[in-house]
Formats: sequence, C-alpha cells, structure tokens
Amino acid sequence: MQEPLEFTVKYLGYVYVDKPGGGLPDGTAVQKAAKLLKSNQKAARALHPLFARGFDTELKLHLTDSNLRVTIQSEEKGEVVVMNHPLHKIAFVVDIGSCVCIIVKRPGQGKFNCHSFECAKDKLAYDIAFQTARVCNEMFRKIRRVSHRVRRRKPSANAKPQAAHAPKQMQQLLEEDVAAASAVAETEAATIQEATQEIAEERHEDEDKSKADERAVHFIDNVGDKLAALVLGVKAFDACVFEIDLDSDEFRFGEISGDAEC
Repeated sequence: MQEPLEFTVKYLGYVYVDKPGGGLPDGTAVQKAAKLLKSNQKAARALHPLFARGFDTELKLHLTDSNLRVTIQSEEKGEVVVMNHPLHKIAFVVDIGSCVCIIVKRPGQGKFNCHSFECAKDKLAYDIAFQTARVCNEMFRKIRRVSHRVRRRKPSANAKPQAAHAPKQMQQLLEEDVAAASAVAETEAATIQEATQEIAEERHEDEDKSKADERAVHFIDNVGDKLAALVLGVKAFDACVFEIDLDSDEFRFGEISGDAEC
C-alpha cells in the first residue's frame, strides 16, 4: 500500500452531471458544472438545496490506494470526515484553472456528482488531477486483471466465446468479466483473494504505456463494492456520505459576488 497523499483545498460543493441513457458526462457538461460551482452558487442552490454547499475554511484531501477522503479540522471533534469516496466510484477527473473537478458515480444509470475543489495554484489543481487519475488507474488495472482471471476460471454457463477484438466488443467483454467477478465476490471471497495474489506476483509491462492524457481515468462502471474491497485488501468501504451536519455554520451560505471564472 502506498503512503496516502494529502492536499490542501477549498471545497466548492457539488452538482449533478447526469448522462441520460448511460455513459459518462462530456467535457461541456463538466465545464458548465465547474463554472456554476465557482461563480454562481446561488443559481446552483436554486436547482437543489444541497448543491454548491462549500466551505469557507481550508480542507484536507487525502488520496489513498482505495479511497478519496476529505476532512475538516474541528475545534471540538478534531479531524472530521466531510466525505469519503471509494476510488472505484470515480469516473474521471479534470483540472480547470485553479479548480479540480472529480466526477463520482452515484446509484443509477448515467448518474454522477461533480465535486469541485479550489486550489491555491493551477499547478496544484493539475497535480491533484494527475495523482487521482494515476491511483484510480492502478486500482482499475487490478480489477480488470482479477476479473478476467476469475471469469476464465469460473465461466458462466451462458457465456459466449470471446473471439471479438473490436474496441466496443472488448469493452463489453470487460464489463461482463467485472459483473461475473462481482457476483463471485459475494459468495466466494477466497477465489477473488487467490486471483489477486496471482496477479500481484506477475509482471505487466505492456499496459497503459500511452501518455496521450495522463489525467484520463479508465473507469469501469458497476464494479461491486465487495469485489473492489477484496482486490484492494480492505475490510469494507465506508458510506459515501457527508459526516458533518449540513446545517453547520461551517458551510458557506453568503451572497455570491464577483465575476470569477473557473
């Protein structure tokens, strides 16, 4: 397990960036969400009372090899967890100026939250985006390898021969592998743990050599929580919830002023 990375940020809040019909939200939708969270929180809250509820104080963003956790320092309670997201729910990440937007899957087809964090400098936003994508991709590589190995070991009775190699067909096969492994994880933890140990002992030097976009997350939808926990060697994932009173005075509710753009 790598040492956790820690960054100082300000949380601007979140909005929905859903994709009707499924798939990932596009760059235009994320740009619009980022501007809404940066420059027009009042309009965002008019859409939903929980949108754009950020903090005036600085927060700590902690990045581990299994989750992304955001904390605030409280005089009464010490370090309080504001949010806690498993990495396998992070669909993609992008830096826009001094902001970094992290797009997180929520239950339902094509449903995502866009969380925005403001950084002291553009370079810090880039570093957070780069490191988040790097850690997410390491995790998704493990899940792909384990799922493929488990699927070969325990093929479904209805499985079709895997002879197709077109990108779209390969993506479908990957999703089938992950779905099968997620099902196995619910009842046969030892099978997942054994496959995880096997892939850890192998060398994989031929994957993800492209540097076309170092901040692109190779997201796999519908990864089971138990499968991810077993592959990453953690007991379970904490709920992805706010762990601080949403009516707290620490939230920002003032009028929005200025013409800042993200």
